[in-house]
Amino acid sequence: MRKSKTAAYTPSINAQASVDTDGSDLKTEGNKKLTNEILLKMREKFSNKEGKLIYKLRSQTIETVFGIIKDVIGFRGFRLRGLEKMADEWELACLAYNCKRLHKMLQVN
Repeated sequence: MRKSKTAAYTPSINAQASVDTDGSDLKTEGNKKLTNEILLKMREKFSNKEGKLIYKLRSQTIETVFGIIKDVIGFRGFRLRGLEKMADEWELACLAYNCKRLHKMLQVN
């Protein structure tokens, strides 16, 4: 059974869930201190205002597309196995998203 379109993906709700109570965007896992070099670099990169603004744009541009593909189109998992087959399946999901978007854009004009 398909979900109603009113329960669409809203990135603002998910973005709020990732903010810690002290206002920092990146959290440690439980009581563990971060030791992973890549995560430490990310924390440093996003510690200033400019980095936070760039990271906020991600929820507006990328995560919304994944939410639409997942909720509206109904693509929740791969049915085929193997990297090449999964890549083909993902391309079809993206093609469906782009066709839906193009159709909507043509209706407006």
